[in-house]
Amino acid sequence: MSILYKFFGAFSIVVALACGLAFYGIRSISSTGDLVVDLYDGPLMGINYARSAHAALNEARLLLQPGPGEAPPKETAEKFEKLLANITDNLQIVRERVKTKDVTVALEQAESRLRDWSNAELQILKPPTGGLTTIPAPFAITRKSEATVAALDDLVEIVAAYGFDYRMQAEAKATAARATMLTLAIGAALAGLTLAIAFAYSMSKPIFAAMRVAERVATGNFTDKIDIRRRDELGRLLNSLAAMQSTLKARADEDEAARISKERLTRMLAALNATNEAIMRAKTREQLFEFVCKAAIAGARFTSMTIAVAEPGSEFLRIAAVAGPGAKVQKGLRIATSDAYPEGRGLSGIAFRAKRPCISNDYLADVQSQAFHEAVRRTGTKSGAALPLLSQNNAAGVLLFLSAEIGTFTPEFVELLQRLAANVSFALEGFDRADEKEKAEERIKYLATHDNLTDLPNRAMFNQLLGFSMQEARRYDRRCAVLFIDLDRFKIINDTLGHAAGDALLIEVARRLRSGVRKSDVVARLGGDEFVILLNEITEIQQVATIARNLLASVDKTMDLGGHECGVTASIGIAMFPEDGDNEQTLMKNADIAMYLAKQEGKNDIRFFSTEIATQSVDRLMLEAGLRHALDRNQLCLHYQPKLDVVTGRIAGVEALLRWNHPELGMLPPMRFIPLAEETGLIVAIGRWVLKTACAQNVAWQREGLPPLSMAVNVSPRQFLDENLLRDIDDVLAATGMNPNLLQIEITESMVMLNVDRAIQLLDSIQSRGVRLAIDDFGTGYSSMSLLKQFPIDTIKIDRSFVRDLPHGSEDKAIAQAIIAMGKALGLTIVAEGVETMEQNAFLTQNACDEIQGFLFSKPLPSENIAELLRLQHVDAPSLQPELSNIILDSGKQGHWISEPVSARVE
Repeated sequence: MSILYKFFGAFSIVVALACGLAFYGIRSISSTGDLVVDLYDGPLMGINYARSAHAALNEARLLLQPGPGEAPPKETAEKFEKLLANITDNLQIVRERVKTKDVTVALEQAESRLRDWSNAELQILKPPTGGLTTIPAPFAITRKSEATVAALDDLVEIVAAYGFDYRMQAEAKATAARATMLTLAIGAALAGLTLAIAFAYSMSKPIFAAMRVAERVATGNFTDKIDIRRRDELGRLLNSLAAMQSTLKARADEDEAARISKERLTRMLAALNATNEAIMRAKTREQLFEFVCKAAIAGARFTSMTIAVAEPGSEFLRIAAVAGPGAKVQKGLRIATSDAYPEGRGLSGIAFRAKRPCISNDYLADVQSQAFHEAVRRTGTKSGAALPLLSQNNAAGVLLFLSAEIGTFTPEFVELLQRLAANVSFALEGFDRADEKEKAEERIKYLATHDNLTDLPNRAMFNQLLGFSMQEARRYDRRCAVLFIDLDRFKIINDTLGHAAGDALLIEVARRLRSGVRKSDVVARLGGDEFVILLNEITEIQQVATIARNLLASVDKTMDLGGHECGVTASIGIAMFPEDGDNEQTLMKNADIAMYLAKQEGKNDIRFFSTEIATQSVDRLMLEAGLRHALDRNQLCLHYQPKLDVVTGRIAGVEALLRWNHPELGMLPPMRFIPLAEETGLIVAIGRWVLKTACAQNVAWQREGLPPLSMAVNVSPRQFLDENLLRDIDDVLAATGMNPNLLQIEITESMVMLNVDRAIQLLDSIQSRGVRLAIDDFGTGYSSMSLLKQFPIDTIKIDRSFVRDLPHGSEDKAIAQAIIAMGKALGLTIVAEGVETMEQNAFLTQNACDEIQGFLFSKPLPSENIAELLRLQHVDAPSLQPELSNIILDSGKQGHWISEPVSARVE
């Protein structure tokens, strides 16, 4: 036990000695730790804040460099002032952390330079007026800026030198600490070598590690880790050192990230300026795309930049330009605009559809872009950004930027890319406006010489071509021909089916005319339904006639217009050069005259110009001029032709027939002027006058005490299509007070067959007013039994062409008998017109015809003669047709006959 006590006593002495020595060593170590802490709080932090001031100064200088022609905004001035305040705060911290004469002098020098420079710069940012200015800094201000940077560089170097000296002192202290620890180790070895060595090792290892870390931290190396496993003072020291290392590393990382970001933004600003210059230099879209890609790659160092544009009718974008190391791979890619394709689900497709930027800062982790992952792996791409190109708020393409770094596309960076995309979009809109202007100018030039509907040459262009052709014909002793073409019945189709159908008809006719002549010939549209053709190098007139008739046959073929099968014919007038005119105006005028003759003589035919035609044309113009004033000058009048009841032999009614008492030509029958009235549109007003005059005359006869009789009034095709016809009938009946049952409206088959549905509706409306309806010239049109049953008619008038050869013509007899039988079966009144012989009268009477109208009984007579006939009939009350005929003949001997050999009508 004594040995044990001695051991414990000795051990206690050793322990006490070791404790004393350890206490001394700990004090040395603590002194070294304090020195390390002072190194962190003083020189190292001073270096860090001096560098922060230097970085803020560079950022302030970069902030004062806006793009060309841009004024620094208010936010820039505010940010600049904050940066100056940041620099001042950092320098103040350096003053507090490092208090040496050299550092103080360098600080004063840097602060003085900073004040000079900041005052000068702020004068630029804030002129006396209080606004911002874009005047660049003068040379003196730039020199002060450089002097300020130099002063801060000197400050950083002085603080760094002081830190180095301080570090050397720390190393010396550490060396002394190591010697102390060695002494402790030797003394401890006397008492207990194992315990001392273990204790010394446990104490020195973390200290040496901390020293190495401190040394590397002083040089900016933060790779070593501090192993903290103690809870004593040394552990707290190591914790402080580890915290310092983490703080300095985080700050260093932040500084490095900020440096990289600023460098990237600086390069992007340069790229933006370069693209602006490229936009100014580009003359075409392709040049623009190429210049922008090259400028962006040169400035911002992307892996690749791609510009893809939309193609009309395609679901894939066209690669317009590519630049960068990965350009070869990008050229082979397909980019879709629809998400129905895998190639449309990437950045570009999404940006195109959404019309906003699409960013991926970790491209390979983006599942939607899998279709492009293989390609981007080959180019080393880690992040990407797609921005839409907009034209009038519509997506026109995309800009695709790819980078080899993750996280490249920060919000600030994307903002610059958006400015770039906006500039390119603006340039594209400029090209679009230029293209639209060019197209508009070309269209204006084209429309000045061509018809907008058919794309054929117009009148001006045709006259020019005709002049060239006539010059060539004179030079080489050749002939040419002008064909003036006017469509027949076009207005009826246009008014009935609508203007859209009329336009379709004109387009089809233009196509047929163009295909019916040679390529060397000219087809033009003058306007409306008028066309003109120039035939060059004509050898003989028969050649022109053959071409003209072929054109008529081509036009005459039926065509489908809005679900309606319609047919149209044409009338062609032809004038030859040089026989029919030696200039453009004369040749065109003579061809027009010949065309009107073709219309007057039945339409759907051709006529060559001649001197006789010219004379007829002059007469026609004279008639047209006179007809326009005939109503106003009271030159129109009505004659009335009686209709005889076959059973009673009495006058059952009259038909009102129009006459024109021309001041020079005398009494003109309708066939001389009604076609002209139809063509000029005067027939509607004339027809309205006829209706009113006839009804007023009927009422006047009744007021004279004469018996009521039916008044038949013809309605022309154009009047039948007039939308005011029903209103005109109502107005006339109301104004005259005539009984509607005494009014009979006569229409022709062709009028109702043009548009059967409309005709039935209109006829029903007329009949609902109590007015009777009659179909005139029955048998000459297109009526069928099934359609006839649909028409609400009361009377059928057998055309005079079927009466003329009765009773000797077998075909006419059969037709007349069939019409009478059909009318009787339908309960209609049958009237035969054009009866001029007793044989005709006898045949019609035997076949139960209801009424007869013709020269056998009476020609059309003025109203006073009709009144005389009615009085004679009332007084004598004849019951046989011959007796009435004798009365009428006797009346005719008194001078009431009209010289026309045939009855005339309004239609």
